[in-house]
Amino acid sequence: MDVLFDCSQFIAIERKLITDKIKLNVLSGIWNHRVIDGSDIEEKTKDFLKKNLSITNDFVIYEFIDKEFLGDFEDWADGDVPSIKIQCMEKCVEYLLKMGIVQVELLLISSAHENCSIHQANCKFSDIRQNLFVKSLKYFGEGAYSDIIVLSVKI
Repeated sequence: MDVLFDCSQFIAIERKLITDKIKLNVLSGIWNHRVIDGSDIEEKTKDFLKKNLSITNDFVIYEFIDKEFLGDFEDWADGDVPSIKIQCMEKCVEYLLKMGIVQVELLLISSAHENCSIHQANCKFSDIRQNLFVKSLKYFGEGAYSDIIVLSVKI
C-alpha cells in the first residue's frame, strides 16, 4: 500500500457558491496555522481528491496545514469537549457559512492510498461536533476508523 499523503485536512467549496473573496489571512488567523489555496497544493494531492472524492476543478480547495491536528482526535474522549484545535476548525467552517456560502466539504484525511476507507456524511453546522467525533478513537459507530472523513456541512 503506497500512501500518497497523510495527516491532512481540507475545505472544498463549489466555485458557484462563493460570492465574496475568501481571505486566507482570516482563515489562517482562526485556524492559528497556515492555510493555503489550491494553487499551492501538490498536484498528486489534487489528483487524489478529484479521483476519489469528486473534488473537481469546480471546487476551490483550501488546505489547513498542521500535521499534528488529527492527533487531537486520538485524545478526544468526550464528544461534547473537543480540543482547541478542533474548535478552531469548527470556527473556520462557521466563518465560511456566515459569508453566505451554503455548503462546505470538510475533508479529514489520515491516510490517502488506493484502497482507503471513506466515510461520507451530510450535516448541519449545528451537528458538526458530533459528526467530527466519528474521527475519535473513542467512537465505535458507522465510519469509525475510516482513513478519510468527508462532511458536507450546511447552514
